[in-house]
Amino acid sequence: MPGDREDAIGMADTDAVHIKPEKETAKTSKAPPKKKGWSKMRKVTVVVFIIFLVIIIPVAATLQMPAVNVTGAEIHSTGSGLQKTYTLYATVQVDNPNLVSVTVTHISGSFYVNGVYGGDFTRTDSVTIVAQGTTDFNVQVLLKSAVPIHVSQDNPVRVKGTVTIQGSLTSSDVPFDETKNVHVP
Repeated sequence: MPGDREDAIGMADTDAVHIKPEKETAKTSKAPPKKKGWSKMRKVTVVVFIIFLVIIIPVAATLQMPAVNVTGAEIHSTGSGLQKTYTLYATVQVDNPNLVSVTVTHISGSFYVNGVYGGDFTRTDSVTIVAQGTTDFNVQVLLKSAVPIHVSQDNPVRVKGTVTIQGSLTSSDVPFDETKNVHVP
C-alpha cells in the first residue's frame, strides 16, 4: 500500500512543533509593574469614613449631660380615720439639651417624708428622649415604713436617686436629690 511505507521521521518533521529560540522569548521589561487603582468600594469606604469624622466627632464633642429634676411629689390618701392609707408618687423630669436623642433606661431612688425614709421606687422601661426634648416620668413609691404625714399642712418630701441615660456611645448615671413641700389635705 502506498501509505504503509511512509517515512515516520519525515512525518514527524512536518508535524513537529516549531519552537522559538530562547533569545526571542526571554524579553524582559525594565519598567515597574503597573499599579492597580483604588477600587470603587475602597473609595466609597474612605468617603464615608471622612463624612463620619466630620459629622459625628463634632456632635459627640458637644454632648452635654442631660439635666434631671424632681418636678413633683404627691401624697394621695384614700379611706378615712384609722383606715386611711397613703400612696406616694414622684415626677422625675429629664431634659436632653443635645442635638441627638438619648434613652433613659433606668430610674431608681428613695422617698423621704418629714425626714423619715418612706420607701423606694424603680422604673426600668426604656424611653427615648428626642434631641433637645424633655420627658416626665411618674414613679410610684413602694412604701417600706410608716412616715409621719401632717394632714392639712405642707410636708417636706425629699426625693433622691439616679437616672441611667444611654447615649449613642456611652451610658452614665445622673444623680438627683431634691426636696419639695407637698400639701396634704
